[in-house]
Amino acid sequence: THTHPHNTHPILCIQPLSSTAMSWGKHLWDRLDIINQFTEEGFAFVDRSRNFFVQLAQVEVEYSKNLRKVIKAHVGPDLDKSTLTNAWKCILTSLDEVAGFHEKAASSLSTDLNTTLRTIIKSRSKERDDIRQSIAKLQAEVTAAEDNLEKARKKHEKIYREAEAAKANYDKMDRAENVTRAKVEKARKQWAEKAKTCEASEKDLTHVTEEVNGARTIFYRTSMPEQINLLQALNENRAESVAQAFMQAVNVFRECLTNELNSVQKIDDATRAHNKLADSELFAQMHKTGEPYPKDLPVPLPQASAAAAPSPKVQRAHAAAAAPAPHDEDDDDDHESSRHSLVPPVAASVQQCRALYDFPGQNQGELPVFANEVLAVVQNDGSGWVLCEKPSTRQQGYVPATYLQL
Repeated sequence: THTHPHNTHPILCIQPLSSTAMSWGKHLWDRLDIINQFTEEGFAFVDRSRNFFVQLAQVEVEYSKNLRKVIKAHVGPDLDKSTLTNAWKCILTSLDEVAGFHEKAASSLSTDLNTTLRTIIKSRSKERDDIRQSIAKLQAEVTAAEDNLEKARKKHEKIYREAEAAKANYDKMDRAENVTRAKVEKARKQWAEKAKTCEASEKDLTHVTEEVNGARTIFYRTSMPEQINLLQALNENRAESVAQAFMQAVNVFRECLTNELNSVQKIDDATRAHNKLADSELFAQMHKTGEPYPKDLPVPLPQASAAAAPSPKVQRAHAAAAAPAPHDEDDDDDHESSRHSLVPPVAASVQQCRALYDFPGQNQGELPVFANEVLAVVQNDGSGWVLCEKPSTRQQGYVPATYLQL
């Protein structure tokens, strides 16, 4: 602090005004009310800005939460390793990173920036209060001096009226014929005494007036301009501090957006890496069975008319032929081989079934089928395997009974 040579009031050492700035103390010496209003509006603006960034942080947190919720709902098992699937996975992982960037921004806004703006309000408010106290003290001193002047003026006015009354009384008695010279002399002395008192009072009033005018000169031309300039510096420094806080917010936004753009670039790179030919080849490699092409269809010759039902003897012969031959444990391998042997195609009136699921049929004697494919049942011995035939290709093989709707 430092002290003006004409008073004892300390002056806060706030950052000095720019030499090119218009001095409020010089040009706004009579607008202290407007300056105080502007100062209060400035502090209210800082607090509104702080609340804005706090609410913005809440928006960022909510955005991150909703973004992660959507991502989680669309994360599934890896279907394949295609370039398109990789691009999709990159979208999900990159957007998850974006959610993290916004969470970090929210933390910076709600803690660091909020603290900065609170500090500005607290520190600048103290400076404002100190300046106001100094101004109030200066105003109180000037007001007290002016009150003393008013008292001196009233005192002198009373003495002056008394002197005028004494002079009027002397003049009246001096002109009167029936008044003794002694009374006239007494009236003259009273008037002279009053006049002398009035002259001294006038000198006192002049001295008090000069002192008050000197104090007013210092107040309006020096002390108050200095305090008003301090308010100007306070408002300028407050605005500068807020601008620096805004730059702090800019850096938070820039970091978030830069990281977000980097994540978007990852998505761009993964998407540009899409190769439809490579994906198509990958799909073929994953699902190829290696089965040969179907054989040519037989010539569709007309069928003979339905023959009469075979005689009981023929039926018994057929039943005997269809009956399984006896075997022992040494014949298990032969029986297993015969189970997978193919039999001739059956007549059109044979039982049909429908495949419930895809069956690759990778082992010898097994028939690969697709879901919903209609097949002819050649033989079902209850072993859990059904000998089936594809009507379109006459291809035969065994299919698990649990894969069929018989």
